[in-house]
Amino acid sequence: TQAKEGSSGINAEYGALDEVRKIVELCDSLQGFQLCSSLGEGTGSGTTSLLITKLREEYPDKMLHTFSVIPSGYTSDTDIPLQIYNCVLTLSYFAEIVDAVFCIDNEQLYQRMRWSPVSSFKNFNKMIAPAMTAATSSFRFRGDLNNDMRRFSTNLVPFPRLHFLQMNFAPLLNFEYIMSVPSLIHELWFPKSSVSVVNSLAGKCLSIFSIFRGNISQGEVDDCMGHFTDTNSSQFVEWIPNNTSSRVYSIPQHKFVRSAVMISNSTSFTQTLQRLLRQFNYMLSRKAFLHYFEMDSLEFTHADSNMSSLLNEYQMLETT
Repeated sequence: TQAKEGSSGINAEYGALDEVRKIVELCDSLQGFQLCSSLGEGTGSGTTSLLITKLREEYPDKMLHTFSVIPSGYTSDTDIPLQIYNCVLTLSYFAEIVDAVFCIDNEQLYQRMRWSPVSSFKNFNKMIAPAMTAATSSFRFRGDLNNDMRRFSTNLVPFPRLHFLQMNFAPLLNFEYIMSVPSLIHELWFPKSSVSVVNSLAGKCLSIFSIFRGNISQGEVDDCMGHFTDTNSSQFVEWIPNNTSSRVYSIPQHKFVRSAVMISNSTSFTQTLQRLLRQFNYMLSRKAFLHYFEMDSLEFTHADSNMSSLLNEYQMLETT
């Protein structure tokens, strides 16, 4: 899934795998791998796909999770057509081989910039990093809920291909603001707290796992979450019982007094899929820019068909 100019990842393959093997040898009980990558052109989408292929071959029984940044035309002024091609090709591949994808959508981050006067391009990482570190808290701190990568995927992914997860984080950028538990939960559900989709309330939730950090009572969280989910039951599918869970870790997140992240598997991901497929099909129907890729045009057609099928699967669950 790489253009000609970005094929240097092949040259780094063996060196990267050697470093991975060295780290694996130091592990007492390897659960799996987490990779961070951007899906735009020239930013490692092809290299990541190649590395994931090799990791799956060498460690077939280990989990593969990725934190993947989805490009937006608003936040890039170069190679936008190639970004869309690379993104759809990579997502199509991830749908088949990866166990969970934590989506970070530059489109949503751009909208967040418009909502908040303190946001700017340089603050993108300040919005993404706390959500990422909070989302991995259950792997790094003691606890009995989703405390390993396999159990995490089991509880959040009801169907193998529908493993594209969204993250909502609160409070965004307000590091020193002490929020009550009800306020944290309310802000988690507000669209501006998402780093994954423009409108997180547009779909229905298949499953949710919320992590709270700081001096917070687990009992208070359970009571508030139960009340909130009962009040907003229309936002959840009815045929998955007990599809929400939460965990409190008393160790506060860096620079935050209290914070929370909500990791959800939601049909709202269709917004991202529709946007990408619309742009992808506009160019593919005219075979525009295909000469930059050392690939058969049938691979583009397959990616289009695969992602359209994924979109239909999410939409069917939304109406069931």
